[in-house]
Amino acid sequence: MKDITTELDTTQEDAASIAPLWDGLKKVAKRATETETSTKAAIIEIKTETAASIGVVKEQIEKGIGDVLDRVETLSKRTSVFGRLNVEQDDLSAIKEALPDRFKGNMSAYERETIGTKGLFSDPRGLASAHAWFALSTKLQMRSFDRDREKNQAEFTKLNDRMESIEKTALDSIVDAQGGYTVPNIVGNEVLKLIRDASDIYTRARQVPMTSDTLSFPDEATAVVTYWSATNATTLTAGEPVFGVKTLTANKLIGRATFSLELLDDANVAIVPFLQACFTEKMGGDLDSMAMEGTYAIATMPFTGVLNATSVTTYTPTTNGTNGVVLKYTDMVKMFAAGGERYTRDQGIWVCGPGVYANIIGMTDTNGNPIVKFGTVESAPSGSILGRPLIVSNRMVLTTIGAGTNSVGNLYFGPPSALLFGVRQGMRWDVTDQVSWATYRADARMVGRFGYVVGIPTAWVKATGLFAK
Repeated sequence: MKDITTELDTTQEDAASIAPLWDGLKKVAKRATETETSTKAAIIEIKTETAASIGVVKEQIEKGIGDVLDRVETLSKRTSVFGRLNVEQDDLSAIKEALPDRFKGNMSAYERETIGTKGLFSDPRGLASAHAWFALSTKLQMRSFDRDREKNQAEFTKLNDRMESIEKTALDSIVDAQGGYTVPNIVGNEVLKLIRDASDIYTRARQVPMTSDTLSFPDEATAVVTYWSATNATTLTAGEPVFGVKTLTANKLIGRATFSLELLDDANVAIVPFLQACFTEKMGGDLDSMAMEGTYAIATMPFTGVLNATSVTTYTPTTNGTNGVVLKYTDMVKMFAAGGERYTRDQGIWVCGPGVYANIIGMTDTNGNPIVKFGTVESAPSGSILGRPLIVSNRMVLTTIGAGTNSVGNLYFGPPSALLFGVRQGMRWDVTDQVSWATYRADARMVGRFGYVVGIPTAWVKATGLFAK
């Protein structure tokens, strides 16, 4: 009896919620020396007390689960319905508090503009903050608004500091030191997402954050050698892999446009859609053009695209015209098989311009079926060739040959994961009213920094100089 009581006392440090159970067991130990009847009565008492204790614990568990579910529901409401916004409602409320009153009072207009948008711009407070930031930073860069400079500076500083406090990122050496304003990271990330949305190739390629102007990574230039040996005495041939270096170097991608100063009217929310249309769509297209055709498309491009990258497989169709190459279905099949890497056929995409596509869409296979499969064809991805997606981009260039009456373009096949983009964090917004002073217009530019390299050239196949309609 003494030993049991002692043992029970030493374990009494457990949760208070089951204390009645321990008390009941003590009673059993105490009454064990009494009559059998009293012992049975004690057991019944223990069951009652234990059941009550378990009921309390169960109630606590259910309450805890309910609290967790409520928290999950709250968090789900605090994020964008598109799953792209990582800013909570509390943060957006804090941003709204930093907005000048004239922007707060226009929330109904921002609510209408958010329909069909994504990310930060899917919330009227986020859209209002972006509009206010661009409007105030623009006014501070132009002499036309010098009369209100002190007021604009105070409003801008409060809003900018609030936006930067939500998501801080090092923004050193992003662009030229003079002029302009660094777009807050919370807005800059949304602009980058819009650029991805406007792109066919960039959005599918690998994207690597760059913390400095250059980023180097190893490149296996020569693979290890393997072979069979006929005898045990065969001398091993050296086959050590040779690693080279590929370097991403950040360069500026600049979008430029002019707009009327009336767009800066505090009640005019059109400036944000204007910026999206003028800059993000064009930038997304330029990234695609650079990725595939590099300096061939635009002479000032700083990077080499798939078209001119060393070690990209070149496929030459068997039928040549007088001023161009005639592409046939058999050529498409051979291009599909020509990729130097296995995953080319598993993950590859076809890329061409509208002119080349106009010829491809009329092709048929050996059974007379169209080679371009659409959604109505069972078991084939929509807009695919040989089971792989077809990307038609109007950023792929056409050139004229012969007497200038024939147009030719290029066709590419390969995995977008073999293309590597470096993203140098941060964007820049620069505005001046000096160029168009007489017409009361502003000249604006948005600057982003990107690097690019064809990471695995052997994974891509190209056919050039194809007749295009």
